[in-house]
Amino acid sequence: MISMPKTVNRVLNFLKTMKIVFPLFEVNINARTMPNGEKRVYLHGPKRTCAVLTLAPKNIAPGWQNAHSHEVIQEMYFVISGKVNFVHLDKDGEYIENTYSAGDHFLASIGIPHNVYMHKGAIIFTVKFGKDLPEHDWKASEEL
Repeated sequence: MISMPKTVNRVLNFLKTMKIVFPLFEVNINARTMPNGEKRVYLHGPKRTCAVLTLAPKNIAPGWQNAHSHEVIQEMYFVISGKVNFVHLDKDGEYIENTYSAGDHFLASIGIPHNVYMHKGAIIFTVKFGKDLPEHDWKASEEL
């Protein structure tokens, strides 16, 4: 398992270096702390593509993110460290929950309500992609 402080420092050092390179490729970097304590680093690319590195605090489980769906965007999640739970409704409206560990990946498809639970110290990398991405494509899910 990757140590979170080493991983965070490596990522931050990489991003500092890439701040010089990314503008050449129209990539912007920003970071923020979410209300549940997660730290997120966003890489915004051309045509509204986006990659997000999400780090859960080691001392508390931040818990569930906000359940949502997308009309155009798909999200591919890669578990870098720790564990996450992924819940979604299938096309028949059935509730499905899976647990993923470091090295696993999973996809949130278009139009499918989904949510992620970050266990203490978990790190995920999410790539948001699709065709003709709108500026906003996030719809709260009442079902989850």
